[in-house]
Amino acid sequence: MRIAAKITDNFNITFENAASMSYMVVETVTDQPILNYQIEMIEENNLRNVLPVNIRQKNGINYLYYNITSKMTLTQFLKRKQLKKEELIDLLSSVCKTLLDCKNYFLSDNQFVIENDFIYINPANLEVFLAYLPVAFQGNADEEYKEFVIDLITRTADIEESVNDHYLQKLLISLKAETFHLAAFQSMLEQLKNHAGGRSGIADNSDKEASPIDHKKEMSSTFSTPVISSQPEALRQSKKADADAAKPEPKAPLGVHIPPASNTSAGKKSSKQPTVGQTKKTGYKTGTIITAVVSQIVLAAAFIGAVASGAADSLGNDPVSVYGGFGMILLALDFLLLKHLLHPKNKIEKVMKTKETAHGANKIPKIKMTTKEIRNIPDVPQANDNIVQVESTTHSPGSQGHPLQERAHAEAAEHTDILSPSGTDETTILGQEAKQPPYLQGIKNGVMEQIPITKSSFIVGRLKEQVDYVSQKGTVGKVHAEIICRDGRYLLKDLNSRNGTYLNSVRIDSNKEYDITHNDKITFANDEYLFIIPSLEIQQ
Repeated sequence: MRIAAKITDNFNITFENAASMSYMVVETVTDQPILNYQIEMIEENNLRNVLPVNIRQKNGINYLYYNITSKMTLTQFLKRKQLKKEELIDLLSSVCKTLLDCKNYFLSDNQFVIENDFIYINPANLEVFLAYLPVAFQGNADEEYKEFVIDLITRTADIEESVNDHYLQKLLISLKAETFHLAAFQSMLEQLKNHAGGRSGIADNSDKEASPIDHKKEMSSTFSTPVISSQPEALRQSKKADADAAKPEPKAPLGVHIPPASNTSAGKKSSKQPTVGQTKKTGYKTGTIITAVVSQIVLAAAFIGAVASGAADSLGNDPVSVYGGFGMILLALDFLLLKHLLHPKNKIEKVMKTKETAHGANKIPKIKMTTKEIRNIPDVPQANDNIVQVESTTHSPGSQGHPLQERAHAEAAEHTDILSPSGTDETTILGQEAKQPPYLQGIKNGVMEQIPITKSSFIVGRLKEQVDYVSQKGTVGKVHAEIICRDGRYLLKDLNSRNGTYLNSVRIDSNKEYDITHNDKITFANDEYLFIIPSLEIQQ
């Protein structure tokens, strides 16, 4: 039998406020004596992750007062929080470590209440607190903790799964083992902490790699079905992933140009690219070209002049040999001169204008759009005499109307074809008028403020991640109070706030539900509001 069942069967549980404190009060109604030395251990050592507790006597009855100020139950916390891997591991580790360390203070791990409704969370830093019952119970902490973790993973918590290391499967395999011990499980949790963000170093009993699974579907509350998928399934998942990776990327539609990815790698020389309507050409400097042409003319003139002057005749040698040698010398000089002039360093880049845009695409002609308004519409016979028409009126951006109006405004982005009856400014609404939700009405910075109650569970407080309305007042708690809509009734509940919640100027007890109705005054610490139900306001 679990302790959670024992606490509800053997104790009366109530909640009280005293000054700025909220308490869970456990009234002992059994013959089991209170172990006072254990209470002193908790009080004197200020044990981390254990709810502070003290004992009070009234009319011969013992009452255990647990300080739960500014804390929320794990059940309520999980309703609005998706746990990341690190957060889940920290939560499990905190509970497990508390059970293991308690023996250092002469406490019994069997006397902790390991149940979501009695485990408390500080929503600001996610610190976990357990309630310890200083009475002798026959129980098994290993089994209770194992049941708690299985229920958390498979049913209660919304967990952000990781496909990299399958840590949830590893946890469940360890819990399913025939021999389960808290110390070994805590060691596994520490390893998972150290390997957060990558594959964990936890050794599996199987050599096969587990495939990703839906832990809520695969694990039942009795934990009777296998968790790890078979090897063929893992291979099938692997092949499917490979096939998806091998699929070609979708091609762009005809007429749509996708430019290639630009190369911006460091260390590579990038040349200046032509802009739209330009092209780039390479050539030599004008001075270089002129020099090359002039040199050719000079060398040619020198050879012709030598032949015409008859200089070879005076040498007494064969004229052909003399002129041939002289010509070879001139050609060699010409070659060296041109090689120097036409060196690549003398090249330059010229940007020329073109009629085409970049990538060779033609400019898209402008398309003229016209709008028209239909003023008169011919009568069309209808089977139903109640003809609903959309009026030709101009609505403000924040106005609310019938879905037919919203559709007409959406279509007006392309063409404004408004159907109008006779130019009236009134809109005929199909069906009954939408019911306006209740709201809190108050004054903020001198301006009237309305807070619509849009959820069946609407929470007010300062902690953005856990509330529906974020208060800016420091006197309001992180998770201060809840407004509940149930079966047509509206209820107010204080959530262990330090400064309390007031209904018509009377402070209400924490964790109790109080009926509220139209024009009730609700005060969160010192932040006052009127609770307004529009339908009742109209009747008045």
